[in-house]
Amino acid sequence: MQQQLSALVVHNDQNVMEHLRGVLQVHGVVTRCAHTCLEVQAALSRRTAPDVVFTGENLPDGTWREVMSMARAVLPPAEVVLALDQEGPFLDSEGIRVYLDAMDLGAFDLIVFPLAASEVAQIVRSVFLAVIARRSRTPSSARKLSVRTPWERNYHAAQRG
Repeated sequence: MQQQLSALVVHNDQNVMEHLRGVLQVHGVVTRCAHTCLEVQAALSRRTAPDVVFTGENLPDGTWREVMSMARAVLPPAEVVLALDQEGPFLDSEGIRVYLDAMDLGAFDLIVFPLAASEVAQIVRSVFLAVIARRSRTPSSARKLSVRTPWERNYHAAQRG
């Protein structure tokens, strides 16, 4: 049975989100989109939660840090790739700080728009190998939230309200 990679693309720019979604689908990745941290929480709470989350830096109700926290709370944790839409050179002090922060917090990788197809292909291959290794170590029945995050509480409160 062939294993398929699933991704959640989260970004506040619809054009960036759709572009990344299209590129991922070309590589055979089953892709869903979200616009807010609340939607990310809902997607990660599903039985068929994504294997990897591509997230923008700032969202209407949070930042990539909240997305990273939510992705790490899932068992097994979803990989996170920070997707930045930067104009001009990325290697300035702010860009390097964001990169180092993301890596320190456990991000799988960081990509900067505009994207080169070969860059996305390499990330998809690498993350697929990491997901396969993770799946072999974790029973599929174990996919659940290990902690109740504020986003999960808000999501369930909104569903009840």
